[in-house]
Amino acid sequence: MLRRLSRSFALRIVVAVGLCGSAAAGGANIPDWVRQAAAQPLGTYPAETKAVVVLDQTDYRVTAPGDYVEHSRWVVKILRPEGREEGDLSVNLGQKERLDYLHAWTIDRLAHEYELKEKDFAERSFPSFILYSDIRFLTAKAPAADPGSVIAFEWEVRRHSWVNQVNQFFQETNPVSQIRISLTLPQGWEFKDSWPAGSALTPVRIAPGRWEWVAHDLPGIQEEPMMPPKHGLLGRLAIAYFPPGETGNMGSWAAIGRWYSTLTSGRRDPTPEITEQVQRLVAGKSDFDSKVRLLTAFLQSEIRYVAIEIGIGGYQPHPASDIYRHRYGDCKDKATLLSSMLRVAGINSDYVVIHTDRGFVNPTVPSVWFDHVILALELPGDVKQDEYSSVVTAQSGKRYLIFDPTDEYTPVGSRRMVACLAKSRKTAAAIPRCMKEGGSTTLTSASARMILSDGWVARFKASRLRM
Repeated sequence: MLRRLSRSFALRIVVAVGLCGSAAAGGANIPDWVRQAAAQPLGTYPAETKAVVVLDQTDYRVTAPGDYVEHSRWVVKILRPEGREEGDLSVNLGQKERLDYLHAWTIDRLAHEYELKEKDFAERSFPSFILYSDIRFLTAKAPAADPGSVIAFEWEVRRHSWVNQVNQFFQETNPVSQIRISLTLPQGWEFKDSWPAGSALTPVRIAPGRWEWVAHDLPGIQEEPMMPPKHGLLGRLAIAYFPPGETGNMGSWAAIGRWYSTLTSGRRDPTPEITEQVQRLVAGKSDFDSKVRLLTAFLQSEIRYVAIEIGIGGYQPHPASDIYRHRYGDCKDKATLLSSMLRVAGINSDYVVIHTDRGFVNPTVPSVWFDHVILALELPGDVKQDEYSSVVTAQSGKRYLIFDPTDEYTPVGSRRMVACLAKSRKTAAAIPRCMKEGGSTTLTSASARMILSDGWVARFKASRLRM
């Protein structure tokens, strides 16, 4: 996983955290801005609406390249029992980041007042496929999170980013009455904001070096059977900021591609050990298909998936030499080692940086919010495309075979079959049909048994939920 958690992903994670000491009724110091937000009349909403976000305000103040202060104020009114999850509060801290302020308040329907201070928040970790990450979460359960209650949450963090870009959702699953986003830049700095088509807001300059975007009455996301992941439906924006005279800022996909190319430069260089391994594997093979199948099978069977993400390691892969020596790595590591081995075999390949949830990537919003890396293997001109089911043609006219080295069971050239098998209730009779849908004719009996096991399908289902 690559994308570093940011504000809108970590702010309100559902957790079961006990209520801490000072959150008793009476004696709470409620700020004026909370009382003003709580007094705002609500509009008319469908009966099934769980809660309404009265205020969602975020202020970004850039202090240096890669460093900014993020200040957040958020107020919600719970309407239904299902809205109690809005009382699960969380803020994340990454490497080199510092918390300056953390507070929460509740005013219940009987006008009882409660307060949570920084000492009432506990540091927690959440179940994840990542073995170790340096991202920390401070969490708490707002008191009296019941229908009729108003909950307010305020925090400030000194952020350190590996790119000059901030990303944020401007929409939530519940309706939002008012959202305010501001950006303050050092003198002479500039910015470029990117929005989904038809959703762009015009910034207003409210002070020298400070701009603000404001929107009102944003709808929530209506629940539907078999709907896509909600965060793939929510509107979000990316703001690239840059000092005077800087070219190639992060406001375009091309710039993000150049940044990642620089970040990974030299990581795929083969060592003598890697070269020797490739020569052993493909000895006597001269055709593209044989070499590709042997090398991809080696990655799938011999390199374990283990994710350790510290600092820039959330984006940057380890050198291929380290991955080969230790025999483990995460998605970008496995893609790096495979690309190195393919190079030795005379096959060109490129990273493909993606998000695993369909609809999350928006062509009009260049962003470093991604969570997976796969490979695109360049097809030689004499190789027939119809031999594989996962081939795409780039704008340049080059053809690429898409392959995910993290997927341990889907052969190269095939599409994933696990979703088909999971929907078929893991019956052995479904294997031939799912193989055909996936474009595979080489599924081994061992792989079939693994795919049909409860553990593998459970892991598939869990992977569809991760961010």
